Amino acid sequence: YISYQFLSKNVFKDYIIGGYNISIINPFEFNSDSSVFKIHNINKRDIENVLLKIGAIETFNELSIERVNEILKLLPDKDLKGNFSQRIYKLAIEHHKNNNEFIPDTDDLLLFAKKGNESDYYINTEVYYSDNITLPKRIIENKAILNLPRRSGEKQISSFFKTKTFTDLKPSLSQPIEPNLDLTEQFNNYFKEVKPFLLTHRLNKLDKEKPKQKEEEARLLKNTVIKLYRNCGYKIDGKSDELEYNDFINDEKGFHIKCKNYSSLKDLKNDSGFCDAFAEIICISLKVSEQRNEFRFVFKKGLIFCFLVNF
Repeated sequence: YISYQFLSKNVFKDYIIGGYNISIINPFEFNSDSSVFKIHNINKRDIENVLLKIGAIETFNELSIERVNEILKLLPDKDLKGNFSQRIYKLAIEHHKNNNEFIPDTDDLLLFAKKGNESDYYINTEVYYSDNITLPKRIIENKAILNLPRRSGEKQISSFFKTKTFTDLKPSLSQPIEPNLDLTEQFNNYFKEVKPFLLTHRLNKLDKEKPKQKEEEARLLKNTVIKLYRNCGYKIDGKSDELEYNDFINDEKGFHIKCKNYSSLKDLKNDSGFCDAFAEIICISLKVSEQRNEFRFVFKKGLIFCFLVNF
């Protein structure tokens, strides 16, 4: 009868045992370490078993979507510095993946994000998230970027939190433009030689039963065009600026990256910032959110080392 009363009144509905050690996750506190339980020799596991029988749950994925919504909206008041924001956002996205449910009301949803050097809560429609760096640093620094690690799932995050992505921002080349033709030629000769090794690393991650996907990956890599510049201007949202070193933009003609005034391929391979940019470009071209380190490794270490590793 007592169990029925608890269940019928939903006393422990949306109560997670343990609460992930985040105070705002549960709608109320329940002290299983109370001296009352110790006096009567009731251990913690027995308490948890009883709680489960009267409606408590064990994981965030079992929460109602209404409670997930409540938790997200509690964050700005209960977690001013955003200490728990990333953990809760990760749990919320995992809940979405498992239950295919969406927040019922995102009109006044505030999300913890970083803008430049400062972090704060911003209305979700002003917050951006992207798996890859696709815009110049100066543009990104002026946008509020959601407090989640990169490559956490751009499409799912955007559809769940109703945040923005960088796909709507289309930069284009603008003066001043000073191509580094000699270095571009050296780079692309080398790029052509390492493409098979880049592709090998990518194909090793793919399902062997999907030959068409492998063909598509090969096509995407083959069609990747990269041009190097001593100076490179761009225009976005009607405003003009210049790329910083190892920044890049991409358009229908390929990727355009500003590098230091090097004269040799060796200089490029020794520039860690350029290696990072190259790896990012390959990730964007192949539409992957991982393997960045592998692509960077292939470019930096060169043909002989890659040959020895692969064979």
